[in-house]
Amino acid sequence: MRIEDINKTAWEIYKSLPLPESKYTSLKWWNEEEYLTDGDIEVIVEGADKVKVDFVKEGEIGGLIPINSHKFVALHYAKLDRILTVDLPEGVKAEEPVYIKANIKGRGHLHIILRARRESKGEVVISVEGNGLYTEVVEAFVDEGADVKIGALDNLDYGSVVFSQRAVKALRYSKSQLVGAWFGGKFVMSKHLIKPLGEEAQIEDVQVILGHREQHFDISTHLDFSAPYTKGESSIRAVLKDYSRAVMYGLIDIEREAQFADAYLSEHAMLLNPGARADSIPGLEIMANQVRATHGATVGPIDPEKLFYLMSRGLDEISATKLIVIGFFEPATSRIGIEEVREAIYKNVEEVLGEGQPV
Repeated sequence: MRIEDINKTAWEIYKSLPLPESKYTSLKWWNEEEYLTDGDIEVIVEGADKVKVDFVKEGEIGGLIPINSHKFVALHYAKLDRILTVDLPEGVKAEEPVYIKANIKGRGHLHIILRARRESKGEVVISVEGNGLYTEVVEAFVDEGADVKIGALDNLDYGSVVFSQRAVKALRYSKSQLVGAWFGGKFVMSKHLIKPLGEEAQIEDVQVILGHREQHFDISTHLDFSAPYTKGESSIRAVLKDYSRAVMYGLIDIEREAQFADAYLSEHAMLLNPGARADSIPGLEIMANQVRATHGATVGPIDPEKLFYLMSRGLDEISATKLIVIGFFEPATSRIGIEEVREAIYKNVEEVLGEGQPV
């Protein structure tokens, strides 16, 4: 389907849909005249020696993330002007990651279709910088026996607005990991959808939030099981300071056909001062009767005893706080299979928490 045809259909859907608000997240500030101004996105792709990468003007999109998912997904499809396709050929083991670097200048929309063919293996790192309105959709299709890792880093300037949806569909005997690291933007709304669709398929979703000033993060994860003997895990960890806020939604959804599925969901937030706030909303919808589905959620302040202990050993408060934050993130970062993403998290901890001894 041509992008021009998608644009027309999507714009009508955008105008008909309500704002995706909740009691935790308000979008009353949204003003089309302010955010739908002229803009541009520069996208550079590196490290794709064994991977087929191309920008196209037509294709099958929306299979995992439909146009009518919510108002700002429709906006994404309405304003999209090209599609970035990333194809890992059958049997290829890519030694270097594919780096997709986007720079936003006022407004930008990035749509990625990733196909990991049978028995292929590779990594994709998406990094976004700049300022303005940014929408992103990633649709990843992982074939039998493939192994793919996708890491996304949000380093947009403060004041930017982000609407993102990412989805992974994995067939049998495949492994995949989806990572979102959220640092930039004043407002971020994102959803990860993971769908293990074949026996022994394994998908892992990891999201890390580091908020400060008055940033607002509305982050969702949906583990959708519809096949037996599949496994999916999702972990969201947020550290918040100043007046920042994180809303974390998690859903484990196991259909009747997904017997012997194994699912785990965790949502944890650390508040560094009284002005920060987090809301954790986990949910389980289990239709099968032979499954393992568990979840855990916590929201709380930094442990004063840990802070006191580290300071009594000669660290200043900033350095002690950094160590505690790194330790808090460790259960998530230790699972991330892409080194560049882990390093970016540690770097942003340094920048957000201020000067002090290195972590």
